[in-house]
Amino acid sequence: MAGSLSCLQVKKYPGVKYNYESANTKGLFVVGELMHSRDFGTAAGGFIHGFRHLTVALFQLLEMDHHGQKWPQAQKFAPKSADLRNESAPALDIITNSLVHRFGRAPGPYHMFQVLQDVVVFLKNGEAVLLHSVPRAAVVKVIDSGFGNNATRYLTVTWAYGERFSGRGTDVFFDSRLALNASEAHRSNFRHPVIETYLGDEESWSQCTRHHVLDDANLGWSDRRVHVGPLQRHLDLFFGMNTIEDCLDWMKQQPKFVQLGKAEKQDIQFNDLLFDSTDEERKIGEVVTKVWLS
Repeated sequence: MAGSLSCLQVKKYPGVKYNYESANTKGLFVVGELMHSRDFGTAAGGFIHGFRHLTVALFQLLEMDHHGQKWPQAQKFAPKSADLRNESAPALDIITNSLVHRFGRAPGPYHMFQVLQDVVVFLKNGEAVLLHSVPRAAVVKVIDSGFGNNATRYLTVTWAYGERFSGRGTDVFFDSRLALNASEAHRSNFRHPVIETYLGDEESWSQCTRHHVLDDANLGWSDRRVHVGPLQRHLDLFFGMNTIEDCLDWMKQQPKFVQLGKAEKQDIQFNDLLFDSTDEERKIGEVVTKVWLS
């Protein structure tokens, strides 16, 4: 098939969409080192330990878009006994333990930080489903395709560095670079898991909360006092929120938050707004949520 690739960002990398399809030639996809176009200067998509995970994600996206396949479910969680409102409730303790186990065994999101995410989708019947290594720019589409209106809320697990971890002119040895307790986890400067939660309705998804898991030099994140316990309590907090107003009230109590606008539920670029994105991507859809930026 004849086609061409235009360079929209860095000269040596082609402009590609969220699914690594050429921005100017329909049906032409890039695989391998060229996939670095979407994460240049951010993650490891230009190297084998990065684009091997992007290639798997591309395969799953093509299966979904062209063959009607759903994103593979890595784990399914049955609901616990009904809560006091006689409704099915998710087994948050089991989900927490599963996430912690995954923290040290997730090569895709770890190497492709801020690009690939693990996603837990919560359903109306109290069940929950874990999806591995979903491109952050495709999370909403993957959820809509696989679960439709049966999904009521979801969370993502992304790996991120602190703002001052590196960069030209940055003092990477600043005195407060090491966070020592869970209450300071948002100050963790090395790569660590960040959990973001979302509430949904028939029209849109809105971000609700953000939780940083304290940095761990051993890459285990399994200490029940500073890792597991705070995460469990945060998930309990999230499930006590039932409206966007609840989320906004929580955000206003945090150090910083910013209003970004509105994102339709069908907008596959929604998650791109949670991190740095191109001006072109920011024009796609309107954004309505308030995102806390620590």
